[in-house]
Amino acid sequence: MAMLLPDLGDFLSTGGIGLTTGTNLFLGRMPALPVTATAVYETGGQATIHAFGATAGSAAVMERPRFQVVVRSSGGYAAARTTMQSVFTRLDGARDQTINGIRYDWIAAVQSPFVLQRDENDHALLAVNFDVSKRVG
Repeated sequence: MAMLLPDLGDFLSTGGIGLTTGTNLFLGRMPALPVTATAVYETGGQATIHAFGATAGSAAVMERPRFQVVVRSSGGYAAARTTMQSVFTRLDGARDQTINGIRYDWIAAVQSPFVLQRDENDHALLAVNFDVSKRVG
């Protein structure tokens, strides 16, 4: 079974939006530094889809995970919002993508980006959630 976060990291880092995994793009965590950072987290998704006529315990044919992207910037709210818009544009509506050998039928935003919170240094953290439909192996 393919791992969602590495696939998303690859998709974002090759999207021409200035994100590099391990430098300013982090998977499953938001480190304290660098201040300007984007993090991708897995969140609760929807039930898997099984083939017609499948029995209990049979393999799923489609997974429907959900993930969240969080952006923080040392350049203030406006800079964080600009990065978030680039991420949103890259991901929302992405369809028919093969990433690391796995077919992603679609990625769709659950809502528009929003302010999640402010950190201990008063940096705004913006977030957006996405639904995914991807084929199983």
